[in-house]
Amino acid sequence: MPPPPDVGPSRRNNLGGLELATDLTYIVATVASPTTLDTNTNNSSARLIASGKSAAIHKDLFVNWRENLLKTISSELVYHLTHIMIKLFDSHCHLQDPRIFNVAPKLIREAIDTGVIHFAVNGVSEKDWHLVKEMSDSYPCVVPNFGLHPWFISDRTGNWLNTLKKFLEATPSAAVGEIGLDKGSIGRQIDFTAQVEIFREQLQLAKKLKRPASVHCVRAFGDLLEIMKSTGPFPAGVVLHSYMGSAEMVPELSRLGAYFSFSGFLMSMKERKAKKMLKSIPPEKILLETDAPDALPKASKSDSLILIERKVSVAEELLDCGENSPSNNDNAADNTCHDESGASELPEVNLNHPANIHHVLAYTANLLEMSKEQLADVTYRNAVRLFSYEGSKLLQEA
Repeated sequence: MPPPPDVGPSRRNNLGGLELATDLTYIVATVASPTTLDTNTNNSSARLIASGKSAAIHKDLFVNWRENLLKTISSELVYHLTHIMIKLFDSHCHLQDPRIFNVAPKLIREAIDTGVIHFAVNGVSEKDWHLVKEMSDSYPCVVPNFGLHPWFISDRTGNWLNTLKKFLEATPSAAVGEIGLDKGSIGRQIDFTAQVEIFREQLQLAKKLKRPASVHCVRAFGDLLEIMKSTGPFPAGVVLHSYMGSAEMVPELSRLGAYFSFSGFLMSMKERKAKKMLKSIPPEKILLETDAPDALPKASKSDSLILIERKVSVAEELLDCGENSPSNNDNAADNTCHDESGASELPEVNLNHPANIHHVLAYTANLLEMSKEQLADVTYRNAVRLFSYEGSKLLQEA
């Protein structure tokens, strides 16, 4: 693990009339919650002076990256520091994935350094819900999601639904996800009747608890719409992650409570179709995500994608690569561990990283004929509003 940062004497710069300690910019790497956390420490303090107000904070030097990014930070400091840069919300990712779990603290820090403030981390099976919870408990920037992904329903226990309920009830900050329907090359191998039943149960649970749900849908949008019609509407929201559906379905899905989230998979769509679909989405319903470690954006070498190099040791951690790399695009074979035969192997390309959401932002903004700053602001506000249900870490930021 890297040593804690060297925090020396306070050095002050004037940034657009805002006076702040430059060594505190590192604290942006721990921005996660607008809530001030109290700790009984004797660590150094610093002051932020803005608009005639001052806010004292006490900062703990973290001893172990993995254990805790954030010790204490004031909501006022978060507000001012994060308003001097583009703010982004990764609305769907899998930082608990064993391919990247060991480097997740580093990835979180690097992403926040670029302005990615929050991460909605989605579980996929009973086997990883505890990891998502532990990550959320350690990093206030992580919004936990618990759900049973359609690829892994065959591995469920007889008590899976009660276990899911317990996780959600014990974690008021948690949303539901990743859940869904799949008729793609992998989904075709899984009983669709069972997929529908399990999806419906989880969607109903999300509605009952008034939590948003993050949904995977591959070649099953007709089925999805019918289920949402019979179960909805969903005032708490339903995130259609890595949306690849048609523009024609957007109005009805939106009326039922759907949000439309976009990842690097958007770049695989024909530009004309993608632009039509994007422009059909109400501005208050659009989100951005990475689906990391999958959905690596397409970009030239000059675009400086942030990559995670593949290591041989990762293979030893994967009992079944398919259980740990959910994506929701049937064209994602280049980025996932599966081929048409169902055999598993390590990906031939590098893995995705939450900081690459900037490439999704740039591509999507271009198609929408918006500035990156405008789209970042819209999608960030949308995500904060969506994830600000009762018990949420973000409630004060909405």
